[in-house]
Amino acid sequence: MKRHFNIMKARSLLLYALLFATWITASVPAQQDSASSDDIIFTGRYSTERDSLQFLRLYETVTSLYGRALDSALVFIDSAYGVARRSITGGAHPDIAQACMVKAYILDDLGRLKQAETGYGRALELFRALFTGASPMLAQLISNVGDFHCRAGKSERGVALLTEAVEMNRELFPGGVELAVSLGKAAWCLEAAGRPDLAESFFIEALSLLRRLHSGDDTGIVRALSDLGEFYKRRGQYSDAEPLLLEALSMIRRLHPGDNENTLAIISGAAELFDLRGEYAEAEPLYREALDMSRRLYPRDHPGLASTLGSVAFFIYQRGRYEEAKLLFLENLEMLRRLYRDNHTDVARALVMLGTVYDKLDEADKAERHYRQALEMTRNLYSGDSFNTVLALNNLATFHTNHDRFADAEPLMREALDVSIRLFGRKHGVIGVVKGNLAALYEKMNNLVEADRLYRDALAILHAVF
Repeated sequence: MKRHFNIMKARSLLLYALLFATWITASVPAQQDSASSDDIIFTGRYSTERDSLQFLRLYETVTSLYGRALDSALVFIDSAYGVARRSITGGAHPDIAQACMVKAYILDDLGRLKQAETGYGRALELFRALFTGASPMLAQLISNVGDFHCRAGKSERGVALLTEAVEMNRELFPGGVELAVSLGKAAWCLEAAGRPDLAESFFIEALSLLRRLHSGDDTGIVRALSDLGEFYKRRGQYSDAEPLLLEALSMIRRLHPGDNENTLAIISGAAELFDLRGEYAEAEPLYREALDMSRRLYPRDHPGLASTLGSVAFFIYQRGRYEEAKLLFLENLEMLRRLYRDNHTDVARALVMLGTVYDKLDEADKAERHYRQALEMTRNLYSGDSFNTVLALNNLATFHTNHDRFADAEPLMREALDVSIRLFGRKHGVIGVVKGNLAALYEKMNNLVEADRLYRDALAILHAVF
């Protein structure tokens, strides 16, 4: 999903560059104080034409660097933003909003999530001030900001924005591809927020809409088939997931017979399905095919190769082949650190997995060190409460529990529960899982009264949710 999100952002970036280049030149000779044909309002203007052209040159440099040299792109977008802020007077102007938005995208991709969140909030505020009603550009930004909040574990905020984007796209593009994409992104967040029924209806609506739009093979249909199949897979409805994922795999092989990122994603999804069903003989060749394709697609360090390495390593780990898994997880972690340094959610996840392997290999000191690094990194990545913080707390607490370090485990597990309640309320499935883990801890501590109470609470919540 992250990979697809980056591609969409890169495409939108180029589109915005063309649109704003037109507005830049139009804004210099005359002040605009009423809505254009696109219902955009801005009263600001550049002090000189030289400044507007300087902004355009800087912005064009950003578009050339985006996706391949993000640190450099960040420097140039900062410069462009500075030029616009210094030169534009008289009110709102799209160049300031645009620069703010692109900076947030870059910070997001660099894993600097606290700064990205602030930037997204400011960009959305600026864009809302520019548009008088529904707009394709505003709908896409709202959708992207909602997706960010969902990925950051703030699913309720993400749902509010993504459903707003869906309704805006229903107005702008009834029956269009844009609506289908918007439905799919909202469905992911609805699922994360514990609203699976509405998520399922959005996934189904997106697939039905795309089937009506395209009579034959189409990458959009592949995506929708995969999304719905993956949803059923996560829900444990494997018999519903299998025909969707296999249809997606057959279609993508017809569309792209050779190496292709979309083909890679579908192969990986099918491998995981067979894995979950316990059909390991069918799963492993698909995992190996996915890894071989990744190495051909990405001969150097790349997030796609790192992701596939992690998936294959986890499969090997589950088969009990810990030494083999350790080598793959080490390669995965080292690659992610070269890509993102030590400040990214993927690095934190890789630290957790390597810690788990070391624990299985009876290297407890190394395991604990990796779990602690993951928790510290996660706390630094997210402002406020986050589901990823819950996971990191739970991982370290569970490690201490398994090693009979109950005094270390209890405060971590309690914090995980407190954060979960603030995020999701008291009746979400996550609360049931965390309470179950806390109950297991108290059972080991021989606090049977508290363990029994928490077990009962956990079972009641999980029964109601599932």
